[in-house]
Amino acid sequence: MKQVIKKKKLKTVIIKPAKTPTKNFDLSFSSGENNAIIISALEGLKVNEGWQFLAQTMTKNIEWLAERIIDKTGEQGEELSDAEVEKYRLRHKYIKELLNKPDDFIKKLSTTEEINPNLDPYD
Repeated sequence: MKQVIKKKKLKTVIIKPAKTPTKNFDLSFSSGENNAIIISALEGLKVNEGWQFLAQTMTKNIEWLAERIIDKTGEQGEELSDAEVEKYRLRHKYIKELLNKPDDFIKKLSTTEEINPNLDPYD
């Protein structure tokens, strides 16, 4: 008796290499023009599919860690010590911080005023 095995066609996905950044940003954040460029780059990052994947993954990790912290249970249901719960809590905090980093920078750079404002009332 012959067995017939159907082969599925595999879809070819071509991944284009990412452009290497050639621009060094001014990290003093003192120039409104420079801040606008950085904000634009961060807004572009937020809509990038790679960032969307990372954001979705980080969100799921945050939810999973929150469950572990609240229930005080490990991956296999074992009870966690206070030290282990604290490790999960720190991981939760850092992942949440990383997830919000683009928005935090955008907010900071949008509200940044001139570093050396002119305080002379007669100018």
